[in-house]
Amino acid sequence: MSRIPRNIKPHRLIKFLEKPGFVKGKGRGSHVRLTHPDGRWTQVAVHPGP
Repeated sequence: MSRIPRNIKPHRLIKFLEKPGFVKGKGRGSHVRLTHPDGRWTQVAVHPGP
């Protein structure tokens, strides 16, 4: 997988990860956990930023 720029907006990153099959799961506070059917998972921080 290619490297993702650090200045990408969280909601855009989540949309990008949903295309290959990641699904939004439980979130806690300002973080969203995305899981893939094959067992992989990642967390995205959804903080308000500049």
